[in-house]
Amino acid sequence: MGNRFIKEDEFIRSLVRRLIKLEEEVQERQKYLQSQFLDNQEVCQLFNISKRTLAEWRNTGTLAYVKIGNKLFYRIEDIQQMIESHLVKPEVTSQGDVTSKLETKTNLNVQQ
Repeated sequence: MGNRFIKEDEFIRSLVRRLIKLEEEVQERQKYLQSQFLDNQEVCQLFNISKRTLAEWRNTGTLAYVKIGNKLFYRIEDIQQMIESHLVKPEVTSQGDVTSKLETKTNLNVQQ
């Protein structure tokens, strides 16, 4: 009977070690996910925008998101892609002035 208690005690210790290892793995994965995703508040702070503006970006497809339960998350790579897609590159005019494409188009429309 004494051996039975020793085996049960070893089994319980083994289970505790496994649980601790699983907990450590879960915490590590959570750290990874947190480094890859931003929540609503973080995105609003990053761009200095309101929650309503962020909702509009979601509704228009400007910024992709992930919904888990009632919580929304944004992948950092999607945020970077959005920024790249809205990048306005400067152009050099014949006079050597640097303007954005938007300014150049606006000036052309005014001159016509």
